[in-house]
Amino acid sequence: MKLLLVDFSGVWRMHWHASADQEVSAAYEKTVSRVRALAAEHDRTVICCDAPPYRRKELSPAYKSDREPPTQAMIEQGRRTVYRLEQDGHLIWRVKGFEADDVVASAVKWARDNATQTTIASSDKDLMQCVSDSHRITQYSFAADKTFAEADVIAKFGVHPKDMGDWLALVGDKSDGIAGVPGVGPKTAAKWLAEWGSLAGIFDNADQLEPKGLSLKFYEARDAVRLARKLVTLDDSLELPFGDVLKAAEVKPLNDAGAFPEEKEEEQDMTDDDAADMISGPPKSEPKNDSEPPPPPQDKAPPAVKLVATPKADTKSAPTETALATMAPVEWSMQLEPRASAGAWWLAQKLEDSRMYPQFGNAAGIYAMLLRGRALGLDATTALASFHNIKGKIAMHADLIEALVLRSGKAEYFDCIETTSKKAVYETKRKGSRNKLRIEFTIEDAWQADLVTKDQRGQDGFRGVGDKGPSNWDKYRSTMLRHRCKTQLARAVYADVVLGLYMPEELGGEGVIDAEYEVA
Repeated sequence: MKLLLVDFSGVWRMHWHASADQEVSAAYEKTVSRVRALAAEHDRTVICCDAPPYRRKELSPAYKSDREPPTQAMIEQGRRTVYRLEQDGHLIWRVKGFEADDVVASAVKWARDNATQTTIASSDKDLMQCVSDSHRITQYSFAADKTFAEADVIAKFGVHPKDMGDWLALVGDKSDGIAGVPGVGPKTAAKWLAEWGSLAGIFDNADQLEPKGLSLKFYEARDAVRLARKLVTLDDSLELPFGDVLKAAEVKPLNDAGAFPEEKEEEQDMTDDDAADMISGPPKSEPKNDSEPPPPPQDKAPPAVKLVATPKADTKSAPTETALATMAPVEWSMQLEPRASAGAWWLAQKLEDSRMYPQFGNAAGIYAMLLRGRALGLDATTALASFHNIKGKIAMHADLIEALVLRSGKAEYFDCIETTSKKAVYETKRKGSRNKLRIEFTIEDAWQADLVTKDQRGQDGFRGVGDKGPSNWDKYRSTMLRHRCKTQLARAVYADVVLGLYMPEELGGEGVIDAEYEVA
């Protein structure tokens, strides 16, 4: 059995601060995704959480006092994230007054006693004390994106994992408000421990420490060092439901939606204190995804109309406006599609439960995409496959923009005339127009639009913008040129069809390429 212990506060804070300029749900999505990826390599996952007020503050009021207090948004999104991880089948462990580190240490003690291979997912140096080759305990650091065994800890810090507590007492930890010895850095601390074996040995030989200047500073800071050693000592005696680790994980629904609501004929058509506090309980509203709206209230909906087909006897005369509004096709070609707002909301909740559409954040985001798709005449799955949430705005594939033009019946033709890695050329003629229009989009145009940068190391002297490795402008140059060209042509001639529709890159995201595309 392989056990994963996740330091929730560590991974959550990292993603929260890294996504400060993004949508408020970005940290939620990234945290859930990161945990999911790690959990896939393990048999059972435990999310270890802080539960203030911390008992360590009784030892030192300065403990973690310099940390910036969390915003309400951070607290609520953190609760929502923990709830989601719990619904995904992971165990949530916390003990009042203790930190996630103590929960991890107690779980590691159980794992050692039960010969269970364990990975600690945390960037916290304190937890390096738990790493053990003989007991198959490793630590994965989110910050370093690296798994540490004993040799890796020694290479990184200069001491064995069992000596990390002594090392931290000497060096200190500013993030936790632990001072350490002024002037003593990682190398000096490792040198002293190598010479004298332990912190106790250093105390016994304080007058022999080198250099002499630091020997005096150590003597002056001796009380602070003893306090620091207590603060970095992990409590591995917490009582936790360890038996649950041996039980199979149970993935639960994210929503409370029951059976599919009946599509009645009368229904309207669907064209319409500390950061750790965030995990002290579920979100305040039910279902737990607190950003989701309740299903549209039926009692406030516009007056319902009965959907009936126009009698044959009336077909010779022009149908009235009311008749057109109430006319329904004799046969419904997409029987699985929701035809009313309540059905769409139910479907959005079920699709969120599938965990297949995390890019939309929650059921409310999926619901919005369904509504947008229906307004364009798209079925639900096509809409979700074609739309993208870029900084809170809806974007879509360039191919879908072209398809909407062709489906509108307003184009005599909409053709690709030329496509290379240097330029794309499209031409169209609108029905009823005397003129055709041809547009080309070149790699120089892409440079002017800041989509690529001039770089002789790249294809044709250009490279994609950014420092995260090759972009789609490097890997799929011809395709990206076609996308940009056809979108500009569609806007120029068919504004009435594509008004308000944008590609991901036009909203600050990189163009989305399907796996079926090949480099042209």
